[in-house]
Amino acid sequence: MSVFESKVRSTLLFSAATVGAVLVAPNLAEASFGEKNLRFGMEDSDVKVLQERLKEKGFFNFHTATGYFGELTREAVIKFQKEHGLSQDGIVGPQTFSVLNGNSSSSGQSKTRNSNSGNNSSQSSASSTYSSESSSSLSSINNTSQVMRNGTRNQDVSSLQAYLKKAGFYEHSQITGIYGNMTQKAVRNFQQARGLTADGLAGPQTLSKVNKEIGGTAPSKSSSSRSGSSADTVSNSSGSASLSGVVLRQGARGAAVEELQKRLKDLGYYTSSIDGAYGPLTVAAVRELQRQSNISVDGIFGPQTYRQLDNGNSSNSDSSSRSSGNSSQTSSGNSSSSTDLSGVVLRQGASGSQVRELQQRLKDLGYYTSSVDGSFGSGTAEAVRKLQRQTNISVDGVFGPQTLRQLEKNIKYSSSSSSSGSSSSSAPVLKEGSRGSNVSELQNMLKATGHYNSQITGVFGQLTKEAVRKFQNQWGLIADGIATKSTLEKLEEVAAVHMSESRSNSGSSQSFNTMNLIADASNYIGVPYVWGGTTASGFDCSGFIQHVFRNNGVNLPRTVAQQWDATRPVSKPQVGDIVYFTTYRAGPSHNGIYIGNNQFIHSGSSTGVTITSMDNSYWSPRYLGARRAR
Repeated sequence: MSVFESKVRSTLLFSAATVGAVLVAPNLAEASFGEKNLRFGMEDSDVKVLQERLKEKGFFNFHTATGYFGELTREAVIKFQKEHGLSQDGIVGPQTFSVLNGNSSSSGQSKTRNSNSGNNSSQSSASSTYSSESSSSLSSINNTSQVMRNGTRNQDVSSLQAYLKKAGFYEHSQITGIYGNMTQKAVRNFQQARGLTADGLAGPQTLSKVNKEIGGTAPSKSSSSRSGSSADTVSNSSGSASLSGVVLRQGARGAAVEELQKRLKDLGYYTSSIDGAYGPLTVAAVRELQRQSNISVDGIFGPQTYRQLDNGNSSNSDSSSRSSGNSSQTSSGNSSSSTDLSGVVLRQGASGSQVRELQQRLKDLGYYTSSVDGSFGSGTAEAVRKLQRQTNISVDGVFGPQTLRQLEKNIKYSSSSSSSGSSSSSAPVLKEGSRGSNVSELQNMLKATGHYNSQITGVFGQLTKEAVRKFQNQWGLIADGIATKSTLEKLEEVAAVHMSESRSNSGSSQSFNTMNLIADASNYIGVPYVWGGTTASGFDCSGFIQHVFRNNGVNLPRTVAQQWDATRPVSKPQVGDIVYFTTYRAGPSHNGIYIGNNQFIHSGSSTGVTITSMDNSYWSPRYLGARRAR
């Protein structure tokens, strides 16, 4: 066990829940116990003291205090907070420290559970981990409809930094009011800890969550700076306070949008009702302002557009165009279907008229086959991915400006690899001009078969096309230089024969131990990806699986497809199971080892051996299932 523990301390945390495991990257912190908040991902002596205290009280059940704040520690903290009527956020802050230090009884769970019924009043008083802190030290975010990103400067950034610092996410010594790299990192860590989309952008969802934890309430619409003033241009001073540094786009709502609509109306660009909803008419008004000001026309209100608005540039277009725009809310599809989607970012979970417009246009081109319901679900995400694959852009299922440009080219969907079930969409056709990891994989296979002798570039150029054509000629396929489903399947079959076969027997007769398997796998983190690689100098995905399992007494065949056939299916992955994905062709073509906490360790073509979330935008839609090798 000492070997295992040393691996854990040097590379990642392994914690067993059921036989579960959690691996996270360490982040060192320094403080004496109780002086600094403790949270998920930290590693120092304070965490060890915390674990020992929780172990005394019956909440932390791991066999030893590791000093690493992982999933088991977070669960123990949440249980402790729940039993004592505290806010259950898994962060050890002032309130949790206070109760933890003042309750030294070690009788554990029976005592704390019996006291639970008396905690209702204290629980209601603990609506936020930090609500008992003096309210003057933390201010709520005034404008939760904005999107903060690198370069944003305003008082709300200061409020955000102050809270994140109090919560232990922001590590800079000063509150600057400038949204820089350290703020972005703090926001991303906060989002991960709260189960939000971890993009490092502080948008409405993140800011509302921060306000909720601060214990403040969102500012009311009437509290914006236009208290009854009929807002001639003098209201710029108050408008500047609410719109400076703000980025607003279609779909945004709130006081900032109201302020924008009001100012646009004062200048003659906006003629509809001020409702705080950034819809097509607001987009059209912003676009008109941008056109009149000779700046980039995208319908998104940002710093450049704000400067023009602040200059008071009034509309000089005739009223007929404005009034026609006013009545075009329902018929905007005629001339502004691209306007409806310009500057919009849509992803799974979104809903509304923009999604309906997107679905209709995808359906017209053959990418989307379900009903047009205005709800961005898995079917819409897959349709977007089909468009992205076919147009050779980044495939993430998120609709944004780059995907819009491809959509406006009106390229019809072409299913050249025929409809072989739901997985056919995961088998892209690779041809001259294609780029990415799928092309790198293709080039590696062609190199293994002796048809490609150049560098692995990930770019499908003339050399790759010629190599594909040679391979097709040799095996009686249509020699057009395009890697279709049939070509890729045959290529993988032939390439597998040319792989360097690793030693079939290692002489290992040890019994299988899941903990040892994960610890051994983690020892190879950072080893580069080498196609056909089966040793610690470089692995491909199946070579890594074969090597790690063989070292733990389980012999598996060489390729992903063969490993799939040699393992038995399970309904839900457990630690040590193999998870399979479809990538450059239909069927299993990539795999990794499930390590718990919805993560897997694998050898990726662009990362080498690494740990990745099953929720990753690339891997999640390509997941085929889990299988067991023992």
